Amino acid sequence: MINVTESFRTGVPVWAYYINIDTKANLILPVLLRGRNGQHYAVEQKEIENFKFIKAEGDLNGIFDEDSHVVRLYYRRKDWVEVQTVDMYLHLNADTTIYDTINGISRNITLPAGMTVKAFKRVATSNGKFWYEMGPDQWIEYHQITITKNPYAGEKAMPEEDMLAIEPLDHVMARIDYIPNKQIQTYDKPYGQVQDELTDDTTVEIIGKAVNNDGVVWYQIQDKGFINGTYIKFK
Repeated sequence: MINVTESFRTGVPVWAYYINIDTKANLILPVLLRGRNGQHYAVEQKEIENFKFIKAEGDLNGIFDEDSHVVRLYYRRKDWVEVQTVDMYLHLNADTTIYDTINGISRNITLPAGMTVKAFKRVATSNGKFWYEMGPDQWIEYHQITITKNPYAGEKAMPEEDMLAIEPLDHVMARIDYIPNKQIQTYDKPYGQVQDELTDDTTVEIIGKAVNNDGVVWYQIQDKGFINGTYIKFK
């Protein structure tokens, strides 16, 4: 016997998200699908300008029921030919501009020649260029750059505080100078592992200063680890 009440009951809505696989940002507004229990649903694999479809998580086709269903469709920029997670160091042979994304807008920050930076992602674009990501919204083009070794790879294991000579500072007040409303990473030691994230314009207490062999300045923030001196402005 058919349960009439059950057949007209509204099923749990299905959410479909269209996501940039590299930045995890939504490319368009999420789509909400509604229907009665037992009805079929189909999530559309939309064409999004300048992006190509990569994969989907969740069922693109299914039946409305009492369970929640979420479908995530992942896309990548069409001009990103190859994306690779890396753990490498780059020696800058010339002053180098930082961009907010590949072929993006300059962040009005120039890293000095002679500096060594750590890269976490490498992207090859359709025009044959390589770009390296140093952190959230921090990209540099591979130009007058040399791939190098970890500046500390040859050092003997020693306590973290002894890896660089740290000049104590008496809780000097400063602020994070980054991109408005964006966060930048701090590290457990210079060129080390990510420890925390701080939002632009956050007030911090500087308790130490270290300078490596390349003349790159790192500041130690109270309870937050180390940050490249480029992103610190003293009050």
